[in-house]
Amino acid sequence: MKDAQEAVAETLRQVVRGKDFDPASKLLASVKNDQAVKVPAGCPYSIATNVAHAEQWQRSWLHQLKGLPPFKVWTDAKDFPDIKASEWPAVRKRFIKSLEDALAIAESKPFKHKLRDDAAAISKLNQIAVHGAYHIGQVKLLKRILWATRKD
Repeated sequence: MKDAQEAVAETLRQVVRGKDFDPASKLLASVKNDQAVKVPAGCPYSIATNVAHAEQWQRSWLHQLKGLPPFKVWTDAKDFPDIKASEWPAVRKRFIKSLEDALAIAESKPFKHKLRDDAAAISKLNQIAVHGAYHIGQVKLLKRILWATRKD
């Protein structure tokens, strides 16, 4: 199980710290409040909505890993929430912090979590890593679309 724990920790390190692609913190740091909430033509949502969606799921999964009261995205919040420009910095911060929290759990020695066993915790950490990477990729694409369609 230690090999599986190290593998998920490495996956999360890739997402949090970057290697083959920009880390989430760097990618999101350059997104200004007004850019974050703009929905590019032909796209379903803004960068802020995309990140808020991913953060809510990360929070839900982290609550399970930490033994906190449930946070259910489908009942406690809108799955793809509308975010105001003024809310963007807090959303960005929570998203990055939750990825860092997941990495800290994955790297913990001894492996510390509140799920029934290590296999369940590793599976949940993999969900966070893959879902986070998926949405970071969408952010990168949304940034490129915004850049390509900007009006200077």
